[in-house]
Amino acid sequence: MTIDEFCEVLDGFTRVTGIPYRHYVYSKPTPAPCLVYYEMDGEDVQADGINVLDDVYIRAELYVRPTDSASGAAFEELLTANGLSYDRERAWVDERGEVVIYYDITI
Repeated sequence: MTIDEFCEVLDGFTRVTGIPYRHYVYSKPTPAPCLVYYEMDGEDVQADGINVLDDVYIRAELYVRPTDSASGAAFEELLTANGLSYDRERAWVDERGEVVIYYDITI
């Protein structure tokens, strides 16, 4: 899957849930719920002097209100439906008064 194809998956998420997504480069914070994503360094596998596997890693940050469990469930369902595996971690964001759910996704 390419970054463009991943963004098409995110477009579907926004259409279904109404939750906007952005690439991490934007000027002002969006209130929860919202999703921010960015590319991370991947691991390349070489054989016989050429790359045979170029993994692309995405970090998606889903910001939600503390009582919102439906947004994370909807995002996880979408990832699974598109054959994308992920690792998940939650954290509290004091300055926003929100919860962030980090998803590390290999595309």
